[in-house]
Amino acid sequence: RVRELLDSEQPDILCLQEVDSLKAMDAFFANYVHRVSDIRYGHFRLLEGNDRRGIDVGFAARKSLLEEGAVRVTSHAAMTFGELDVWDREVGAFGITPSDRVFNRDCLMVDLELGKRALTLFVCHLKSMNNGRDDGREATRPLRRAEARAVRALVQQRFGPGWREAPWIVAGDLNDYVERCLPDG
Repeated sequence: RVRELLDSEQPDILCLQEVDSLKAMDAFFANYVHRVSDIRYGHFRLLEGNDRRGIDVGFAARKSLLEEGAVRVTSHAAMTFGELDVWDREVGAFGITPSDRVFNRDCLMVDLELGKRALTLFVCHLKSMNNGRDDGREATRPLRRAEARAVRALVQQRFGPGWREAPWIVAGDLNDYVERCLPDG
């Protein structure tokens, strides 16, 4: 499936979730991706996040897309609910305080210099819908909502009043979906 995706879509940038380490990401690309695809990736980035299992978010880009030094990464794993002003009673019901870390994993801010242009990616992996119960999606939604508000706060901090017009993208596993009813027929 990876081969089909890379050959048909030819992505320039990959935002990755559930990566064990930078060493594991390097090995995956060297021993698998680069063996099945003509695309050569580099510019690998991964910083330790908050997940107790050690899974993190990462970044890779086509080697030819960027010059060396054109990627700058900032972790927000240590940011708290209070610092980003996203704590509320629903979050507090989980026993979480404003001084607790907001991101269950991280929100990497990846600043890219693309020639005369720039692009900022916010690479996320929001709280899982699984809480060991049948109502996992609903029960964990307040945490994902707070993480999403935190990402928005980071975007606004990064770009200031003109944040809506700035060149940024939020990418990753947002761990939810939109239900849509299709018309009969």
